Amino acid sequence: MRAVTSRTNLPLAVAEARGTGATGVKLYAELPASLVRAITAEAHRQHLEVWAHAYLHPAKPSEVVAAGVDVLSHACLLGFELSPGMPPLGGESGRVPTEKAMKPGAGLSRLFDEMRRRGSILDATLSIYDRFDDPATRRCAPGVADHIVRAATRRASPSRWARTTTRTGGIRTAPSTWSWSTSSGEPE
Repeated sequence: MRAVTSRTNLPLAVAEARGTGATGVKLYAELPASLVRAITAEAHRQHLEVWAHAYLHPAKPSEVVAAGVDVLSHACLLGFELSPGMPPLGGESGRVPTEKAMKPGAGLSRLFDEMRRRGSILDATLSIYDRFDDPATRRCAPGVADHIVRAATRRASPSRWARTTTRTGGIRTAPSTWSWSTSSGEPE
């Protein structure tokens, strides 16, 4: 892991990551949209893919998508698109606004359309919300992440949303979050 600021030599930092054999870089938090765009452009220039948390504060989900990030992780974080003022993560203000996110036509349609247009991949990571999310620090109320994924799915094709496993509303999804068995430790 490496901290990156506006003063970081991005060509060198990305080249160092590539030199380790990495095929991509992941952006986690506390990045403005301008830096997300710069990192993504440099990574793509050096033929690396870019993963990012869907909300990087202060960069909101639509800015992460607009930057050209290839894979957005954690469906719950897409709900921060609905937050006024883009709150920092953590505490009461760092939670997805449940009432807005759960309302039909919640306002995420433009975000889903842009993800589809750009070919963004959504790594929904739904199982982490049930298994590892501490209620005291959770960013999404129970059911919100599932609702966001279903809304993305229905956005493109209401008649086929229930039977698709590799595409979510025309948005490619990554089947990367496994459900783990507590008895054997092997994926279910």
